[in-house]
Amino acid sequence: MSRRSRRGANAIEFALLMPVFVGVVLGILDYAWLQFQLQGVATAVHSGCRSAATIDPGLNERDIGLVLARARTKMLAAYQQSGGTCAGCVATASAIGALPNRSVECTMSLPFTSLTGFVPAPARIEANVVARHEYQRRQQ
Repeated sequence: MSRRSRRGANAIEFALLMPVFVGVVLGILDYAWLQFQLQGVATAVHSGCRSAATIDPGLNERDIGLVLARARTKMLAAYQQSGGTCAGCVATASAIGALPNRSVECTMSLPFTSLTGFVPAPARIEANVVARHEYQRRQQ
């Protein structure tokens, strides 16, 4: 077969395979963006929960509200520090368990927008961390 007779076949093969290639590339970009966003949220939640777990809640846990507020504030600040925008973010922190096994559970969720919209993605992404309190006192 001469080179001249393959020209049309090459163009047809390119036209048939190009949409598949573009679809794969767009899918990879969307999936990488999702993983990047998930990692940012997980890091922020871990930072906030770890910060709260190191604060003394006081005798009979009189300052537990301050500890939980610190966790929420730190989560939002850590996410924004990593470059994320927190429009629609919901950060929650709660004390779970009983002394001497008290822990802090932190959760953060936010809306997710894909880059290309080519692949299905969740409407919201969420991360959850539980950190054991470092200060454990018996009730007096």
